Amino acid sequence: MKNACIVIVLLALFGGCEKAIHITQPTILVRNESPKVFDTIQITCVEYAEIDGERQSPDHFEWSIMDKDMHVVYSDFKDSAAINWIPDRAGYFIISSEIGYDKNKSVTTLKEIEVHESALSLQKKLVGKWTGNVESIWGAKWQVDLEFDKVGHYIGKGYNLQYANGNYSIGGPFQSATYVVDFTSNLPPSEDVPCTRFLINKIIEDAGFGKLSVSTETKNGNEYHSECAEIYYIEDLKFSTGDKELYFSLNAMYYQRGEWEIRYNLSKIE
Repeated sequence: MKNACIVIVLLALFGGCEKAIHITQPTILVRNESPKVFDTIQITCVEYAEIDGERQSPDHFEWSIMDKDMHVVYSDFKDSAAINWIPDRAGYFIISSEIGYDKNKSVTTLKEIEVHESALSLQKKLVGKWTGNVESIWGAKWQVDLEFDKVGHYIGKGYNLQYANGNYSIGGPFQSATYVVDFTSNLPPSEDVPCTRFLINKIIEDAGFGKLSVSTETKNGNEYHSECAEIYYIEDLKFSTGDKELYFSLNAMYYQRGEWEIRYNLSKIE
């Protein structure tokens, strides 16, 4: 039945039962394996049409990319059998190619594609201000305000610390603009220390992994001195709720205590 329908479509397409028509269903080929956000994805449409023994070349190719609800989200591609597409977000998409023959007759073919997150796309989503809750493996909890710029510098402030017991203090990043040994430090926060970086460099199943550089400040008279070092691994960084919610954990590089040491659940400040 399916083949019969195709024959009817082709007869209508090329207008006449007297012609010997042969056409293959066009095929969309994606040259990239496991494409990621900001990759240059190479896409090609392979087609073949023959009328009365003569090769029929397409008049045009019209491309579009749709979301899973069939709304066009990317267009303005060149009229060609091969195009390049650079997606700016992850997700499931449908590639559509309309192949035109004989001025106004056409055949459309579709292909589903999944675009995965990249380290760069996750890093870009971090830019802005965040607020939320933090907990440590030792039982301490506190709140934090964070701001990331486009190259991974951060400025943060921790507050409302609840100790695990009456006199147990806990250190951690983001409690001031720099890393300070513990919350009882009397050092004022710096506006920014250039070496403080929160950088994603790896993706595993769309979750981000990377390294956190922090600084320790010391005071000598009226002078402050900062020393920076990579201290924590960033693990399992994920976004949700339209990229408005952020989760990640930190694990110390030199004395890992388990799957996580400090966990963050944050919401974006508009």
